[in-house]
Amino acid sequence: MGGLALQKGRDERVYAYTNGAGLYTGTVRKDGSIAWDSDARGQVIQKLQTRIYFTQIIKDPRANDLVYASGFPGGIFKSADGGRRWHEANFGMVSFDVEDPLRQGYYALAVSPSDPDVLYLGLYGKGVYRSVNGAATWYPVNGAGRELANKYITALVIDSRDSRVVYVAAEDGIYRTKDSGQSWQNISTGLTTLEIRTLCQNSAGELFAGSKGYGIFQWRDGEWQALLPFGQWGVFWPMWDDRPLYQYTSLLIHPENSLRVMMGTFPQGIYLSEDGGASWHESNIGWTIDGVFRLVHHPEKPSLVFAGTYNGLNRSYDFGKHWQMSDTGWPDEQWVFSIDFDPRDPSIMYACSKNGENEGRGAEGFHGTVMKSTDGGDSWFSIMSGLDSDQEFYEILVDRYDPLVLYLAAQNQGVMISTDAGRSWQSWNEGLFNRRPGTNGNNVTRCLLLSADGNLLYFGSAGAGVFRRERYR
Repeated sequence: MGGLALQKGRDERVYAYTNGAGLYTGTVRKDGSIAWDSDARGQVIQKLQTRIYFTQIIKDPRANDLVYASGFPGGIFKSADGGRRWHEANFGMVSFDVEDPLRQGYYALAVSPSDPDVLYLGLYGKGVYRSVNGAATWYPVNGAGRELANKYITALVIDSRDSRVVYVAAEDGIYRTKDSGQSWQNISTGLTTLEIRTLCQNSAGELFAGSKGYGIFQWRDGEWQALLPFGQWGVFWPMWDDRPLYQYTSLLIHPENSLRVMMGTFPQGIYLSEDGGASWHESNIGWTIDGVFRLVHHPEKPSLVFAGTYNGLNRSYDFGKHWQMSDTGWPDEQWVFSIDFDPRDPSIMYACSKNGENEGRGAEGFHGTVMKSTDGGDSWFSIMSGLDSDQEFYEILVDRYDPLVLYLAAQNQGVMISTDAGRSWQSWNEGLFNRRPGTNGNNVTRCLLLSADGNLLYFGSAGAGVFRRERYR
């Protein structure tokens, strides 16, 4: 569903826009259900027959049949007959493009409650526009010094009592104008995050800001104050089988600049810091909606990063600013726990996983896999000879002195070794009286690790302590 708007009146009408399918209309029954019009299918907005992001539907408070719809791409559309016919309302508005419309295609549209001829529109990367004639024409209102001209707007609300007062949320804070956009003031004091995605003002004139993952704030006495958590927020949320919402986090520090830090978690995705963690910003362009188990950088190209996720591997060439999938050859739904490189030829890579099918239960006879790439992660193939696929694989390491030697922590087989770069595997468990790796099945710890000089291998068991062995010679 893209958006929903309710028309108050003698017969309450409802408008619903579905992404890429058009506009549907119906009547609200007394029991709260909706009777959709039988010809709703024929009321598709023909001009919007494409994938639309961040659709809004806004009702004019004065006229029952006057409706505005917005979305990226397309801009603003207006209907004067309850959605039966539409026309574009973009005159004077600038066009814009974004790298990732799923996360950046914002059209923040609002109609003034006190003067419905006045509308404001925030465009991602293009600032704020105003119309005083019901969207017939638009003009920029970014301040005399163009303070908001290039701001990445995500939300906008007009004061319910004064159309000259507007609040705008951008990626670098919240701004307010009291003179219809001739000047703007940053009013971010009190916010613990700048990732504000929604703004709302109630009938009493109280202003609220909703953040991405940091709660709700209220504007009081010239600053933002965090509201107390509500509902089940702050406690475990059962996803399935009473399992908590996964929020495991992986951190990666740029080897050439310790102030550059990457964090991967779920469901927030990737965050970057350029100041050693003092501040963070979202960096999910091209990122799939996945949790992160492991972040590693290329040993010779530190800005080339690989992420092991709930659905294979993602890759970034610019230390997390942009992402792409890198899982050609992998089975579906693999939770990639570990990634390592051949120290002499980093285009040779290894990774291992848990099969995440069936809500993490895997499939009969297939609970994980081990994979290899010889082209820098462009494509992958299985290296399972000697391994039981009816188990999970938690850690894979390449010997630092002999890249033909690989070490692997397996759920049931303990520590396995390959001396031919993964073509075959053998048991390497001499001395272990507990072969089960110390993990809860979601690899929240590294159960197999080489010492700094690469000469010792450490294995953390499930309940029997830590074991150590010299590297294979």
